Amino acid sequence: MKIIILQHISCETPGYIKDLMIKDGVELTTVQLDEGQIIPSDLSIFDGMLCMGGPMDTWMEKNHPWLVDEKKRIKEFVVDLKRPYLGFCL
Repeated sequence: MKIIILQHISCETPGYIKDLMIKDGVELTTVQLDEGQIIPSDLSIFDGMLCMGGPMDTWMEKNHPWLVDEKKRIKEFVVDLKRPYLGFCL
């Protein structure tokens, strides 16, 4: 199983959930958006998506321009690919 994690700030990690997934052999890909990392173009390779929180809100695109692409990619993952998504706090 492959899970993509969208992270917005280094201190907002999946924590214990990540530990459990690693223990179960889940392959994790973390994209640190605030550090300029790009979401992979082919989301179909992932079985699920976790979206972590952060100090920003979803409408703060001027200060965090990566939010524009992130929201499009979440929609693609959930609506188009019909894959499971779990978002925390953002």
